[in-house]
Amino acid sequence: MNENWIKKEKYQTEKLLELITTEEHIMRQRAKVSWIRLGDGNNAYFHASVKSKQSKMHIQKLCKEDGTVVTSYEDITQEVLQFYGRLMGIAQHNLEAVDIRALRKGKKLSSNQRNMLIDHVTVAEIRDALNSIEDLKAPGVDGYNSKFFKAS
Repeated sequence: MNENWIKKEKYQTEKLLELITTEEHIMRQRAKVSWIRLGDGNNAYFHASVKSKQSKMHIQKLCKEDGTVVTSYEDITQEVLQFYGRLMGIAQHNLEAVDIRALRKGKKLSSNQRNMLIDHVTVAEIRDALNSIEDLKAPGVDGYNSKFFKAS
């Protein structure tokens, strides 16, 4: 019944519970399941849920515009690149001039809208934008969710 050992055990128990909660938050984000109750701890189910979701996130076959179906990874990649290449067009390296008439046909920004684009972003605007995001939304490409940035 050493008092120091009791304090250490209490501290370690609290840290363990904190880590378990963090793990559940991560699994909730990965599985994108909103109905997880805290303390469930059924990690095998959540790992299976994440694995199932990831297995559904790839293209197994693709129907081309001419009706043929491609199934190999290389053919699917090539078809996607060709499709979006046709959508976007090809780069012209010998552009002689800008077509002013074509530019004038499009929508234009007002002077107020142009000024808003070059206006400085305030700390208050950043804070408001960050606080409008829920803490446990899925992390971005950097791996951090909004809770991390709010805490920082």
